[in-house]
Amino acid sequence: MNARLLLLLLASLGLLMIGCPSGTMDDDDAADDDDAGEDDDDSVSDDDDAIDDDDSAPPLPPYPGPVSITFGGTIGETIVFDRPSCTHLSETEFGAFWRAAMDGEGNSDHNAVLMVQMMGGNYLGPDTYEVDNNGVRLKLQSEAGAPYDFFYQVNPNEGDSGAVTIDWVGDEAWGEFTFSGMSGPDGTTDATPQPIPIWCDSVQD
Repeated sequence: MNARLLLLLLASLGLLMIGCPSGTMDDDDAADDDDAGEDDDDSVSDDDDAIDDDDSAPPLPPYPGPVSITFGGTIGETIVFDRPSCTHLSETEFGAFWRAAMDGEGNSDHNAVLMVQMMGGNYLGPDTYEVDNNGVRLKLQSEAGAPYDFFYQVNPNEGDSGAVTIDWVGDEAWGEFTFSGMSGPDGTTDATPQPIPIWCDSVQD
């Protein structure tokens, strides 16, 4: 009888073991691993997007012209400028120009150019530069062929002051400049409104 009871107990234990589920923990772990992998893929994609954004140039601001400037003092006239241009001939040189508006026949009532000149290694990238009358200059002058001749520039030796802010220079350029006044052989002049924009949708290099 003892032997028969022992065999029955062993058979019952075997049936219980067959009914137990197996592999449940392994499947859950695998699902967790898959979720972690998807998260990793998302983070890589986000990083790639961030790199692309860092490499892109900032957008060019809207065209600010035509720029109408009233010059006081010995000029006493308002000049409209609508032809911007920029040069970046070396890493340490930059120039920005506003030329006076022309009519449909290519004539201008004011054959004048308002210019920013940064030469002699004085341009070192986007920043604000004080006019020193050597490497950083602001000028207003008549161009060749004008019916009159004038020349004015910001001259610290005459008490003038000015500053040039460059925001961006690349395939395009923009920024602004201000000055308290300009001096010339015929007297002095000031300008309103200010600041005066720097804006170019292409840059000559």
